[in-house]
Amino acid sequence: MRHSRRIPRLALAWTFVCILTVGHVRAADNWQDPADELARRIAAQLGSPTGLVLTLRNTSTLTDVDVGAILQALRSQLRSQGFRFTRANRAKAEVRVTCSENADGYLWIAEIRSGDSRGVRMVSVPRVPTSAASSAPEPLSIRRVFIFEQEEPILDFAFLGPDANGIARLVVLEPGRVVLFGKSAGAWVREQAFTVSRPRPWPRDPRGRLIVRPDQTFDAYLPGMKCTRTVQPELRTDCRESEDSWPMGAGSEDSPAARFVADRNFFEGRLALGADQEIAVPPFFSAAELPGGKGRTWAFAGLDGQVRLVATSLEPVAAWGGWGSSIVSLKTGCGKGWQLLATRPGDGTEPDAVQAFEISGRRAVAVGAPVEFPGPVMEMWPSSDGATAGAIVRNLKTGRYVAFTLSISCGE
Repeated sequence: MRHSRRIPRLALAWTFVCILTVGHVRAADNWQDPADELARRIAAQLGSPTGLVLTLRNTSTLTDVDVGAILQALRSQLRSQGFRFTRANRAKAEVRVTCSENADGYLWIAEIRSGDSRGVRMVSVPRVPTSAASSAPEPLSIRRVFIFEQEEPILDFAFLGPDANGIARLVVLEPGRVVLFGKSAGAWVREQAFTVSRPRPWPRDPRGRLIVRPDQTFDAYLPGMKCTRTVQPELRTDCRESEDSWPMGAGSEDSPAARFVADRNFFEGRLALGADQEIAVPPFFSAAELPGGKGRTWAFAGLDGQVRLVATSLEPVAAWGGWGSSIVSLKTGCGKGWQLLATRPGDGTEPDAVQAFEISGRRAVAVGAPVEFPGPVMEMWPSSDGATAGAIVRNLKTGRYVAFTLSISCGE
């Protein structure tokens, strides 16, 4: 999720998100027709299109994969008829779907509320054998670790050190400032701050990226600016105007890079993979690399709400909606070895969550349960080790910005 800089997205109720399948998958094929029929009956009960909240409860023997496909199909059909999804306090209608079961098959029941109107619509669905249980992905869990919080906005953060004296430091990138913290009595204490003077006003929704090098120096990327911390001939941090491309991966020297649109909040639709190769895609908010045995694949979270999967051969692989605009990949050794972390859709006014996915062919399959946050996830970037990610969250209750690290554990 991002706040107002993101395109409008569906504030969907993630009542059921343990396992979600997207793309052209067998589960979606099994349930598409009955889901479309139930959606049409819901639309007929409601009449004119309006903003609604849709939740789904499963009391049957359907698998998580199947229920995720049913929920997606219902949303898609209702959207095609002009309905939009919003938060509960803004919704004009509420639809609660229950997937139940009897001796003859499945029974899907929709309880519909709109103002003083109440209605029930249902469809009977023949029992369809599923193979999801036998092919379910390995359960994984996302580990969330609190690092730091402050009143000022945080764009990115990274760890430095330990230095020759065994002291580790935290560098925090803010709009217009780079701040170094040292640890004292178990807490991060500010040691130094470097102002970044930009000739033009900062954009309304600035973004930033920190890249730490092996010698514990770093580069800080900001809209139209770049700051570099050096140790030779002396310890200093210099900032200058720059249109340099921002590294997209973990930040190694050969990391693919993309040019940031300085006065906006997204990247141009090109990803440089080296001196002689470039992937051209529509402009995007974030990108994540997924190496594989047959070459590398990239996922791009586009400005239109679509996530696109593109191979380095420039061949489009797949596209889907329903995710937020912050995505990052982690090399974990769990499951298929790599996982995608993605925020959920939202408008920045509600709590967020991050879900782990694995890519299998033309589909993305959720693995494990999502991890919840007390507000919108403003940014996610991969750490230098490639196995963890940094997440910046704005706590809706306190208004403070909170830094977390995210990693994945194998098994439950």
